[in-house]
Amino acid sequence: MVAPFHHATLFQEGDPLLDAVLAVYKKEGISNDPEHCVPLKKIDHELAWSYPEYRIVVTKKVSTCENLCELFYALLKDNMPIKKITFRSSSMNAASKEFTTA
Repeated sequence: MVAPFHHATLFQEGDPLLDAVLAVYKKEGISNDPEHCVPLKKIDHELAWSYPEYRIVVTKKVSTCENLCELFYALLKDNMPIKKITFRSSSMNAASKEFTTA
């Protein structure tokens, strides 16, 4: 379920550049070429959605490491036998976030 992120561009919901990029891609006919790129599956989740034809993923939260870890956990937990994911940043600021299945 993380394959849609392969070589994708991340945008945060509400980013004004998203509409501009989509408009240029549509106008110029830029899209995922299935002959040269692995086709991507669409994401339609409460935390993110995607435009697989343009290799764009839109997150509903700021794309920090903690929030992306939450998103990956949410996308993977029902499809893989994941019991726990822990994000821990460098020892300098010691930020961490943990996700555990019930």
